[in-house]
Amino acid sequence: DLHVNTLVRMLTTMGNIDLELFDDAAPQTVANFLNYVNDGDYQRTIIHRSIPGFVIQGGGYQLQSGTPRLVPVPTDPPVVNEPGISNTRGTLAMAKLPGDPNSATSQWFINLADNGSNLDHQNGGFTVFGQVLDMTPVDAMAAVPTFDFGGTFTDVPLQNFVPGTTFPDDVPDASFLVIDNMTVTRRRDHLSFTATSSNLAVATPAITGTQLTIAPQVGITGTAQITVRATDLDGHSVEFAFTVTVT
Repeated sequence: DLHVNTLVRMLTTMGNIDLELFDDAAPQTVANFLNYVNDGDYQRTIIHRSIPGFVIQGGGYQLQSGTPRLVPVPTDPPVVNEPGISNTRGTLAMAKLPGDPNSATSQWFINLADNGSNLDHQNGGFTVFGQVLDMTPVDAMAAVPTFDFGGTFTDVPLQNFVPGTTFPDDVPDASFLVIDNMTVTRRRDHLSFTATSSNLAVATPAITGTQLTIAPQVGITGTAQITVRATDLDGHSVEFAFTVTVT
């Protein structure tokens, strides 16, 4: 099976965060997340919750230039819970309402530590639907000081915040951890696959959808190198080769 997952890039004020989505393990959750990405709903959203050693959370509030400064992200209908993958460090999961496993909409979080012993079982289990490919910018975000403004905003990370400043109306843009945009850098359903053999007399490859099969020739022994190529709509491709031995 040719597992080539969708990739998404978060463009943030603290560097790009590249995500690999788990298309097979959590298909409805991935589709839900991509709807928000493709609709531009995550543009100018903030990290509104950061708990070092636990999670950072976003996808809930957009930063505006006027007032009100923060407005909720418009949400689609809740998605059905798809637990199964553990909430280990670096995984991407959906936030939801307490006591309602099927209430996830736009808000997501990144696990800063291995939280499986808690989050895999709480509230029906929190659905992991992707992973961060490089945690460096995420860890930098988690190191930013947090402030308690009550209500939803009890753990807001802010840079160079001056105590006494009215939140959020008088907080400058530069203080927030902002996700300027999210873009899909590779879509699984936009890939085409080919497979070749260095020795068709020994092994013949064939691809149906994302399934690779290799048929040996009856009565023939030997080795063949199988090369699989995935190509996107822009013509970019990647190859993977392996050797098959028929005895």
